[in-house]
Amino acid sequence: MEGIQQLQQLGPSPAKPSKAKKQPNQAPQPKTLYPPPELLEDLCSRFVLNAPEEELKSFERIGFLIELAHWFYEDHVREQQPALRSFSLSDFIAAMFKHCAALRPYGEFADEIYRSFTDYKVKVPTTGAILLNPAMDKCVMVRGWKQHSAWGFPKGKKNFQEEDLACAIREVEEEIGYNIGGHVNPEDFLEVEIAEQRCRLYIVTGVEESTPFLTRTKKEIGEIAWHWIADLPDVENEDPDNPGNPNKGANGLKYFLVWPYMRGLKNWIAARKAPGGGRSKRKKGLTGPSNPTSSGRSAVAPPPSDPAPATRELPQMPAVEFQASDVPSGTQPTALYSSPDFSNFRFDVARILPLLTFPEKVQHASL
Repeated sequence: MEGIQQLQQLGPSPAKPSKAKKQPNQAPQPKTLYPPPELLEDLCSRFVLNAPEEELKSFERIGFLIELAHWFYEDHVREQQPALRSFSLSDFIAAMFKHCAALRPYGEFADEIYRSFTDYKVKVPTTGAILLNPAMDKCVMVRGWKQHSAWGFPKGKKNFQEEDLACAIREVEEEIGYNIGGHVNPEDFLEVEIAEQRCRLYIVTGVEESTPFLTRTKKEIGEIAWHWIADLPDVENEDPDNPGNPNKGANGLKYFLVWPYMRGLKNWIAARKAPGGGRSKRKKGLTGPSNPTSSGRSAVAPPPSDPAPATRELPQMPAVEFQASDVPSGTQPTALYSSPDFSNFRFDVARILPLLTFPEKVQHASL
């Protein structure tokens, strides 16, 4: 009260420049808009309800389908309507179970379903490849979309009933645009198990450093470059304050889940370089498609012991060309492309817009 009385004694504050008055019927423009229920229903219909019946037998399987819908919403829908809010996967699942008629009866279990899905997802096997130059002293690495993401080998989760080698061929071609199908020996691989997840990487040699790499993903790969094998970490992060953080290599860069493979990789390379080492007898491997249809982040599925949804492919997206750099050991590799300057990418509006139905005017308030 004392403060109010002092203000009253001072009298009215000096007049400020007048601002343009809002029209009586003009609604305030929120910074972010909640997606209209019609849009969420449309995504549910396209990615969940139209899936084969066997893909809808458990919430874990439905979780993979909703994850695809989430990627499509974040990567494509919001690009056309930037005012729409961004969702974490957990919030997107909650929104789908709240607004989609077919999922609404289970809405109160959305949090439990999300936890069950994520716990199950981390056990899905992954495969990929370690691409070596002819001298076998450098390998191809990919960095995540964000500028400060860690580097790792190109790899990804297996799809339903997919063979290990077929998955590796698909994932490598999606992430860096290189088909290893005609260059890989099915017997040359390293495999580790990390927290109940089996991870296999095939070793591919003879990849020229002048090879141009193309990413077929969207907002997943931020950079591709050659790295000196001598710079990669070969021991686990022993920092007690950051036990789950990526390891740093000799070049100061962050690497994610690289160290478990390094001892085996170095032994494999040493054996091949030894007199009479050579390559093991080649077996006929699988060959990936020359024009893959999956151009976004790939769908994932559980191990063969517990079947899950088949792959739901996203529309074909144009590739972004990379030229991997050749840098001295101990220095940071560079590439022609980095995620914040995605100026070379061209969004194929004609292909995407016919797949979506939007209301003419979004009038939903922000959260």
